Amino acid sequence: MTIRSVARLLHRLHSAPEVPGTFDLPSVIEDYISTAKRFNVTHPGQLGEALKFSGEIVNAIERCSRVSAPCHNDLIAANFLQGKDRLYLLDWEYAGMGDPYVDLGNCAVNFCMDEAGCRALMESYLGREPSPSEMAQLHLLRVLSDLREAMWSYVQVGISTLDVDFHAYGMKHLERFLDNAKSDSLNTWLGAVGA
Repeated sequence: MTIRSVARLLHRLHSAPEVPGTFDLPSVIEDYISTAKRFNVTHPGQLGEALKFSGEIVNAIERCSRVSAPCHNDLIAANFLQGKDRLYLLDWEYAGMGDPYVDLGNCAVNFCMDEAGCRALMESYLGREPSPSEMAQLHLLRVLSDLREAMWSYVQVGISTLDVDFHAYGMKHLERFLDNAKSDSLNTWLGAVGA
């Protein structure tokens, strides 16, 4: 499986006809926080700081023109299946109409893509060199994807019966979100979107 083949698959998905349901990343994060609280889950003390950064990211993204397309919204490696001559996507539980950049950012973070990998993903997806604004949108939603994963894990702390340390899993993603949010790059990306 290559970045190019993943990008082509996502481009086909995002060009498909409308599907039922919607997936709005900021709303999903808020819903996860509310759901965890209903199950009396205590969130980490860093959540307030994380939400301040996520608010800045969401405000910046909203300055860009958005399109709605069919999206998968759970692009972990385990949900890709490499067939003999084609790549398949599995597990459509979170699928719905949404922002293609959420899928692209989710894919980039889950595959731990560095700057070169992110650029290759965008070049293959767009079929051209991405603009600074397009790269910034990818990076901002790559960062925000970690906050979504962290908040999902705290829902699992409250409801799951699996023998998994969801608190540790959530902290791993929350700390990575904060590390990226506090980096010098964040202000560069915030300034580049919509430019």
